[in-house]
Amino acid sequence: MSRLLFLTASAAFLAGTLVSGWFHGNLATRWGNSDLLQAAARKLGRDLPARLGPWRLVKTLEVEKEVRDVLQCHAHLHGIYTHDQTADSVVVAVLVGPSGPLTAHTPEICYSANDYELAGQRQQWTVNDLRGQVHSLWKIHANSRHSLWPNLRVLYGWSQGRHWQAVSGPRFALAGLPVLYKLQLAGPADAGQPGASDPCQDFLSRFLADIQPRLIPTPPRSYLAD
Repeated sequence: MSRLLFLTASAAFLAGTLVSGWFHGNLATRWGNSDLLQAAARKLGRDLPARLGPWRLVKTLEVEKEVRDVLQCHAHLHGIYTHDQTADSVVVAVLVGPSGPLTAHTPEICYSANDYELAGQRQQWTVNDLRGQVHSLWKIHANSRHSLWPNLRVLYGWSQGRHWQAVSGPRFALAGLPVLYKLQLAGPADAGQPGASDPCQDFLSRFLADIQPRLIPTPPRSYLAD
């Protein structure tokens, strides 16, 4: 399951970035490096936590250099985790860079172009991390057009180094920021049996608490509450 989830979710995560990222980056973002951006990249680092409670890192993934260049991605975390007891798998990615390229496309566009169809409209989804911080992300359901591929729940949002938020119209609302973080996760499409824990909630409650100290808070903007 983890290998199949990687092939579908990771491909859709990166699809469509080359054209849209280049266009919006040239439209709204200064491409130069800043001291703050370089510091954010160093602090985020490259190593994912090997374990998060029952979740085990089974594969570290690399974003291709061509994609990193277009996205102006200065650092990223990208990998597959599997739950020891349930065998649920998730693919998670965190990227840091200037705001223009990181807001130029959304998973709705990417998954629709990669043999998936969206089920319904996106919705805001809330998760409390183990540090007690509340985050909101966009949630979409992507149904596979292939019987052997899994249906996916995809969660994504942005952060200025504090908490993660689902931002409407991010290309304009977040335009011009020198540093922005983007999070995306693909996991099981449903929450399992009634009474069972939600694998995406459980994973993110641990993951977000773990990586929060690696984020550098930048001056807030009006659309992101402190």
